Amino acid sequence: MQLPRPSVVACALPELHAARMQQPYTMLLHSAPTHPLGRWTLLAEQPWQVAVIYGSTVHVHTATSNTTLSGDPWAIMAQLCAPYRQQTHPEHPCPGGVLGYLGYDLGRLKVRLPAQPDLVGLPDAVFGWYRQVIAWRSDATSALLGCAEHAPTSTVAPALPLAPSAPALSATLERSAYLACVRQIKAYIEAGDIYQANMTMQMQACASDVPWSVYQRLQARTAAPFGAWIALPEATVLSASPERFLWCSASGYVETRPIKGTRPRGQTPAADAAQANDLYTSPKERAENLMITDLLRNDIGQVCQIGSVHVPALWQVETLPTVHHLVSTISGQLDPRYSAWDLLRACWPGGSITGAPKRRAMEIIAALEPVRRGIYCGSIGYWGFDGSMDTSIVIRTLVEHAGRYTWGIGGGIVADSDPEAEYAEALLKGAALEAALHTESAQPALRLSSTENRL
Repeated sequence: MQLPRPSVVACALPELHAARMQQPYTMLLHSAPTHPLGRWTLLAEQPWQVAVIYGSTVHVHTATSNTTLSGDPWAIMAQLCAPYRQQTHPEHPCPGGVLGYLGYDLGRLKVRLPAQPDLVGLPDAVFGWYRQVIAWRSDATSALLGCAEHAPTSTVAPALPLAPSAPALSATLERSAYLACVRQIKAYIEAGDIYQANMTMQMQACASDVPWSVYQRLQARTAAPFGAWIALPEATVLSASPERFLWCSASGYVETRPIKGTRPRGQTPAADAAQANDLYTSPKERAENLMITDLLRNDIGQVCQIGSVHVPALWQVETLPTVHHLVSTISGQLDPRYSAWDLLRACWPGGSITGAPKRRAMEIIAALEPVRRGIYCGSIGYWGFDGSMDTSIVIRTLVEHAGRYTWGIGGGIVADSDPEAEYAEALLKGAALEAALHTESAQPALRLSSTENRL
């Protein structure tokens, strides 16, 4: 059967302002021009269909219907996308498709974990189906309007209130508690339970500035290749992620780029080069990166053709305005039996924010971290109607609700980790987020967790 061809026409660059961007289900995938992956920015508005996922329950609503489905959410999403398959367009990365996020806690469908309180209370995933997507390159003077011609034209899904919770701000995780958690992970490693685990903590601050202004400051400070803005009916997600999770072309070429290893930028060119060299030559950082590279080789190998999985780049230093990162690239060719949604399921949640072995690392993380991660350490991206996909790991991300901003920070812990250094690295990763929030009315950030020591 011949798939329909999308239409793409030139249009003016869209005017982005707070009122427009705050409309429910407006989604922006923003890529900074200074990064090698900074190629396209996508804007999608007014979806005709929205899926809201809580565990294995998928609520699908349009302007005229509400449906509840139960089962594997990745399989359900693939089924919901199937009627709108179309050809690839050579000039537009996603001329019509699905945009949205998946939270880390969808991993509970794969690994049984203890119940934990949720700081924000967002759904495990939210997706919108968009007939039209505007795309432009970072240096362009005009944009491309892509359209899935066979998608519904006259309906817009109404905003579905999500009603996130509003927990008290009194519970904090002090520095000493984080250090104790790092030491406990090192004990698990010494005992042979795991090789690595990603320890995180939640932060929170209140600010009166509008979220769009905060997002603009965040992007200016980070120059993130995987920035994202998601306006939900009751909350806003502001992401400046440096990390690609999974990219899959319409023809099935797969790429993942885990980050493991961080250093601050130097104050002078010589000091900056020294920091980058220290990161590149560090045996500890290389070992940490290699563990996750090997984990992701195994993850994508579950759905890629035998013999197609390779590591074209190992231990590359990538430089952002505030930090240096150690990044590797793993690639493969998707088996024709599988879709991008199958690839996502096989790799969920991302190895760089869990650890190795993944299942045991997730169990230890849930025992040590007193709250659910929510969208933090999940994924944001697009799923084109041509079968393509591009997603980030949700780090360096703020979630705003009623003027309160919540975010997570952390890092991978291995046998050689120094607890004090790991704590300092976690704070470094959150510095740009706190700086973007800075206004005269901003309140100091709190490290949110439970005061109960659950080691």
